[in-house]
Amino acid sequence: MDLLVRPIVIPAIAGGLCFLLGKRARRVVIALAIVAAVVTFIASVSLWGKVGHEASLPWALKLGDFEIAAQLKLTHFGSFLSLFIGLFGLIMVLYSVEFMGKFEDKGKYYAYVLWTVSGSLGAVLANNLIFFLVMWEIVTVMLFLLVNMGREKAPYGAAKSFTVLGFADSAMLLGIILLWSETKSLSMDAAAFPVAVGTWLTYSAYLLFFIGAIAKAGAMPFHSWIPAAAEGAPTPVMAFLPAS
Repeated sequence: MDLLVRPIVIPAIAGGLCFLLGKRARRVVIALAIVAAVVTFIASVSLWGKVGHEASLPWALKLGDFEIAAQLKLTHFGSFLSLFIGLFGLIMVLYSVEFMGKFEDKGKYYAYVLWTVSGSLGAVLANNLIFFLVMWEIVTVMLFLLVNMGREKAPYGAAKSFTVLGFADSAMLLGIILLWSETKSLSMDAAAFPVAVGTWLTYSAYLLFFIGAIAKAGAMPFHSWIPAAAEGAPTPVMAFLPAS
C-alpha cells in the first residue's frame, strides 16, 4: 500500500470495524481504535521528508470534462498538517478511553472519530478538488454526528454546527466550480498559479475558498457554532474541533 494511501485507508477500515462491532465487544472496539490511531500516527510521521510524492486510490469517475479521481500529493504544508492530524487523532482516542467510559455505543463513537481522522488526512493530501471536497464533507458529517452524541444541549449545538459547516462546504463547492470554469481542470496543480495573473473568476474562487476555510475553523464572523457545540459535545470532540 502506498505511503500516502495508508494514513487514509487504515483509520477508514478500522472505523468500519468499530462500527460493525458496536456495543457487542467494547474492549475490542477500544483496543482496535487505539491500535488504529497509533498506526495512523506512525503512517503520518513516515510522510515526513517525502514531499512531492504522488499516488492515487484505485478508482476514478469521468463525467464529460469532469474527472473525479482520488489523486494524492504530498506538499510541505500537507506533510506538516498530516503529522498534527495523526497526533491529535491519537490524543483524542486515548483521552476518550476514560472520558467515554460509561458511554454505551462505543463502536459508533470510535468509528466517527477514526473516520474524522481519515477524512482530515484525505483532505490535506488531496490533489483533486472534488476528492478534496468529498473528504472535507466527510469531516463535516462526522463532526456533526460526534457533537450530537453529547449531553442534552448537543442536538442544538450539532444543528448549528452543521448549518455553518454546510455553508462552508457550499462556499468551497462554488469556488471549485468557478475555478474549474476558468482552468478546465480539477487538479490542484493546475489551480496553483499566481493569483495576480488570474481573472475575476479566480479571485472569486479563492475568496470563496477563504470564506469556507475560516467558517470551518470557527473564525470571526463565523465563530458562533463553536460555543454552541461546546455546550453539549463530548470534551474529546471539542478538543479536535479547532484542529479540524
